[in-house]
Amino acid sequence: MRLLAVMATFFLLLATPLLAKSPVVGLDGPRAPESLQGHIDYFLEPAGELKPADILALPEAAFSPVTTVSPDFGYTDSTIWLRLSAINTTQDVRSWRIHFRENFKQLLEVHVLSAAGAIKTTYDVGLGDTFHKRPIAYPEMVAPLNLPPGETATILIKYWSQGSSHLAFGFETETSFAARAAARSAKNFLYYGMMIIPLLLASLALAIYRHPVFAAYIGSWLAALLFVMHSDGVTFQYFWPNAPAWNSFASIPLGAGVIILSPNFARVFLNTKVNHPIIDKLLWGVMGLAFAMVVSSAFLDNQTLKKLLVLLSLISVGMCAFSGFVAALTRFKEVRFFVIAWVGFLFAASIMSLRHWIGLEISQDFQNDVIRTVMVVDASLMGLSIADRYNQLRLSRQAAINRRYAEENRNLKLLARLSDLERRFAQESEQLRSRDVASANTLHDLQQPLAALRLSVRALSNNAEQTPIAIDEMEKSFFYIEGLMNAASQQRENKVTLKALEAEEADDATSRFALRKVADSVMQMFLPDATAKGLDLCYFPSRHDTIVSSMEAMRILSNLLSNAIKYTDNGRILFCVRKRGEKLRVEIHDTGRGLSRAEFLKAKERSTRLFQTAEGKDGAGLGLAIVDELARSTGYEVNLLCERSGGLSIGVSFPLAKG
Repeated sequence: MRLLAVMATFFLLLATPLLAKSPVVGLDGPRAPESLQGHIDYFLEPAGELKPADILALPEAAFSPVTTVSPDFGYTDSTIWLRLSAINTTQDVRSWRIHFRENFKQLLEVHVLSAAGAIKTTYDVGLGDTFHKRPIAYPEMVAPLNLPPGETATILIKYWSQGSSHLAFGFETETSFAARAAARSAKNFLYYGMMIIPLLLASLALAIYRHPVFAAYIGSWLAALLFVMHSDGVTFQYFWPNAPAWNSFASIPLGAGVIILSPNFARVFLNTKVNHPIIDKLLWGVMGLAFAMVVSSAFLDNQTLKKLLVLLSLISVGMCAFSGFVAALTRFKEVRFFVIAWVGFLFAASIMSLRHWIGLEISQDFQNDVIRTVMVVDASLMGLSIADRYNQLRLSRQAAINRRYAEENRNLKLLARLSDLERRFAQESEQLRSRDVASANTLHDLQQPLAALRLSVRALSNNAEQTPIAIDEMEKSFFYIEGLMNAASQQRENKVTLKALEAEEADDATSRFALRKVADSVMQMFLPDATAKGLDLCYFPSRHDTIVSSMEAMRILSNLLSNAIKYTDNGRILFCVRKRGEKLRVEIHDTGRGLSRAEFLKAKERSTRLFQTAEGKDGAGLGLAIVDELARSTGYEVNLLCERSGGLSIGVSFPLAKG
């Protein structure tokens, strides 16, 4: 019985090469991974305890053909057995290399069953084995194969991975592998050198300029370089050859490092904290999620984490590209190279994600070459983006200096005009106090606008970045006050009376303006005064407009808005224009003490002071009286809109222009 069992086993082993369902691979030279499609069978073993003899004893139905270009079963916990038969069709080549296009698997065994029935293990490296246990010292896994000319062998490949199960491999002769290894070393040397050069330049710039953007650049691209070197297998060969457990885990912290440091570079370069606060929070969110995934690797399945990190890397790169696009909407010249670089990086990350998540059949060499090329180009572009941004900032700084110089000259001129107005006001005050009613009106109308103008000029001196509209409105305020001052001066010298001047202006087309322009000017004139008191001054113009006598309309609105600010202690003031039938009504609503209708009528009497201002000062008692006189003389209407205990509502009606 023992003899029969031995004979049965012997015949089984002899027949095994002929049992392969897939066709035999003919070795007449190097065979690329793509050429092996249709020649490989597989068997998935959940437990991972079977030996080569156990696999050879399995029925043929247990195996299935690999239908993809290269074996790829996604992220699986199963141990994978691959089987193929190869025949050496050359006349002189005996030494072959099975070249796996992977740097590391937690377990990889290669067993060769010769035609004579002998099983030889040519590669057996597990999770606890150092780099030096590899039979051929190379960053990627390489198994020797001794196959004499004309002989056929069955090759069993057993592997297990904590990451992707993709395993592209091909056959090389000893000579072709040496040439490939030399070309690969030269390519890596060129790539690493091209990556190190901008990192060294950035380090020099950091030492000179001490700007955090250089540190962020170094951290981002150093992490990316280490990740690619780890993917190439160079780190296991040269950095930590005696730490296989760390090498198995290193892709998680290195990948997370790229995910964390890339958005950080985007944050620093774009200054998202100031310029784009929402995007800044999103970038922080991506960085925090990557860090949390590294921490969770202590108790979660690393295989799942590696797959999730691939997706998160795409999200991270996408966020960096998106932040660049947003910044480009307002400052394209400063970020143009940054945007181009991240678009390229997004393309590379998309290829990696498609391969790992959708199973898109992309060769490992193509993926690595794309990533390397993109990273070299992007590293250069990022360096250019920093240099370009500094150049743009230098140009902007010079332009800002020129603007500041022009603004300082403008401010000096405004201050000189203000000083002249205040000097003239002091002179005219003494002359006008004892004169007629028109003189008293002029003096009253000068006080509050001059105080408001003083605040505006001081605000302009403290903050030179004022809009052209604000400057234009300030010019109108100067024009208004200077006009009143000239009128007072001419009256004092008995050249013309104020009434004659006003009549002359009424006949002059240049003295009539759109109500919208007058209201805008009054609003800008008194806005600093209201802001200084902590009042909320709201302005709502109307889409309708009409032509008014500019000086009278401005004096009326100035007095009313001045009173609203003067007698409002806190709260808000509403300054608006509304269409009411055939008239436009300017309304001023405040949250001050308010007036009854009887008090309102009494307040229109000259020198009538009903109560103190919010600051405890007595008013002149002329504001409403002047408004009433001006309105009646020009045909405008001033009305108390309603009686309120918590504020005052006054309206001035102007006829709408016909036609």
